[in-house]
Amino acid sequence: MRLCGNTTICPLRSRYVFTMNNNPTSVSITASAFTPSELSSLIAVGFLTSSTAISPHSLALVSQRTTSLASISSSGSRHAAGSLEAIGGASATQHIHGGTSFNASRAALTTYNFSLPNTGTHLKLLMGARMHLVDLVKKTKYKEMLLTALRERWEGGVEVHSERDERKKARGEFSGVLPGRTRKWRQYYGMRFEWILEECLGAGLLELFETGSVGRAVRISR
Repeated sequence: MRLCGNTTICPLRSRYVFTMNNNPTSVSITASAFTPSELSSLIAVGFLTSSTAISPHSLALVSQRTTSLASISSSGSRHAAGSLEAIGGASATQHIHGGTSFNASRAALTTYNFSLPNTGTHLKLLMGARMHLVDLVKKTKYKEMLLTALRERWEGGVEVHSERDERKKARGEFSGVLPGRTRKWRQYYGMRFEWILEECLGAGLLELFETGSVGRAVRISR
């Protein structure tokens, strides 16, 4: 753990480890575990991320950054008037000259997730792939489709190991979509269908069921 790489947050290391040890089965803590300045320091280095009240099925990716004057100025248009988020979140007062605690009881209920530094790129890729797969199912009339059809959509309608297409390529006659031009490769770096399907199943976003006649199918979780 490189929590002491910065001398300003080195004193936090023992408290951070102590807090994790006291919450061995929890992925989040309340804001009351640290002071606002300590929370900002931990968020800045990536050991905590803001955790707003979202549903278990949400695909939102919480940004790993501290509150700034720029975010405070624009937060009013994104959050309900009178809410803590509308003034920039639990740590907003430390960025306002002469500011004091605003609704301390509500601020103490704000939660933060334990995190690992430099995982933002991975999480962005994961969330984007989740959203794409779920959207493919949502676009169907009954929000369900055969597993084989979903796989074909994810692959971009390309049969990667088709002998017929390989021969056409060799003769210069191929006119279909190349695998590298599909979203799977352009945007998700070749992520396997099985992997992202299992990820969505584990997150409770999709569920499998047997049709009884044409094989397995997948649908949006109720």
